[in-house]
Order: sequence, then C-alpha cells, then structure tokens
Amino acid sequence: MALFFDDLFLGEFLRDKAISSMVETRRAPRFKVLKPARIGIARDAARCLVRDLSVTGAALELELPTDAPEKFTLVIPEDNLSLPCRVVWRRGYKAGVEFEDAADEKAGALDNHPNDERDRN
Repeated sequence: MALFFDDLFLGEFLRDKAISSMVETRRAPRFKVLKPARIGIARDAARCLVRDLSVTGAALELELPTDAPEKFTLVIPEDNLSLPCRVVWRRGYKAGVEFEDAADEKAGALDNHPNDERDRN
C-alpha cells in the first residue's frame, strides 16, 4: 500500500531540516538533504539520491540519465514516503520533479471509507 504525503507532515519534516537562511524565490523553499530513494514501488526499481526537497518537489541524482520516466512514484524509505511526481527538468544525471497533488485522491478515499462517521447522524 502506497503512503501519500500530506503538506503538514512534509512541511514539519522540512522545517526540522532547515540548514540555511538563504533567500528563496521558489513557491516553496527547498532544503538540502541526501536521502536514498527509489524510482517506483518495485524493490528492483532504479535507485537515486534526493539532493533537495520541498513540499512541491525535489532534485534527484540518478544512476543513469534514463532512469526517471516522465511520471513515477518517488519512494523515500527512510521517511516512509511514496510521492507521485512528474519530471519538470533534466540535466544529465540530475532531474527535477514536481509532486503531483494527491490531495483530491486522498480525500476521495476518505469519503468512501467504511469507518467514516461524518454522515451517520
């Protein structure tokens, strides 16, 4: 079962990892990390390193320039995260990804949950 991030959890994680006070001009500040990850959910999926991370995306270092398809799930086992994403730039063995908004999918799953008591009055 894939676990999807929520902005609160990932935001708290990133706040704790803040290492500089540089002025950031992106939609969301990125934080330098060095985390092993996988491109896809299979155990034999291509490996990569997450070099920086934000609530909106990440920069990856790939083993091969062709390892990252246009859309995939980035798995960061250390943080128990599975993040649906799409590639927005490529430069040799590096790629930038933007996380796809999983909020609608997650909300839909919660609406149909059998233990949901919101509508049982």
